[in-house]
Amino acid sequence: MMADLLTPLQYEYMVRAIWVSGLIGAVCGFLSGFVTLKGWSLLGDALSHAVVPGVAVAAVFGWPLAAGALVAGLLAAGAMAVIRMKSRLREDAVMGVVFTGFFAAGLLIISLTPSGIDRKSIIFGNILAIGDRELVQVLVISGVVLAGLAVKWRDLMLVCFDPTQARRVRCARWNPRCLSPVGRTPCSPGLFWFRN
Repeated sequence: MMADLLTPLQYEYMVRAIWVSGLIGAVCGFLSGFVTLKGWSLLGDALSHAVVPGVAVAAVFGWPLAAGALVAGLLAAGAMAVIRMKSRLREDAVMGVVFTGFFAAGLLIISLTPSGIDRKSIIFGNILAIGDRELVQVLVISGVVLAGLAVKWRDLMLVCFDPTQARRVRCARWNPRCLSPVGRTPCSPGLFWFRN
């Protein structure tokens, strides 16, 4: 019985997938606390859908998928921030509109390109196919995000728990509405979609 449970650990690709999943989960766990405190629970889902056009364009041109996902995620985060600041829509409505639009654009790009892009690979990914290059990307991105959290920890706590006081003491010169989507973008699930 126990031998059957440990059988997957004999394969290097399975062990690598478990470690990468754990690392991504840990980093996103730190970010999720702030996202939940600010009431932006839809943000992770929104960004994971919003990176699809970037991944599709990167796949069409043979660029790194992570770069395409990062660019699309940053564009989506910026679009969410701008629409939210310029309109009277609620944040969850803005996220829903942006991620639906980006996801639709990504699916349109995939369906219009005859280059043989595997839709399932782009939309769902394959964590068992992570190679050395992708592992390095995950480690670097996780390190940058954790370092950013360490540097801005106190400001983030103040912004999340007392935004009025944060504005009063000007603890942060950045707009806190932009920080969470931009910080979460590198860790969104779409960034770790790899080819089969």
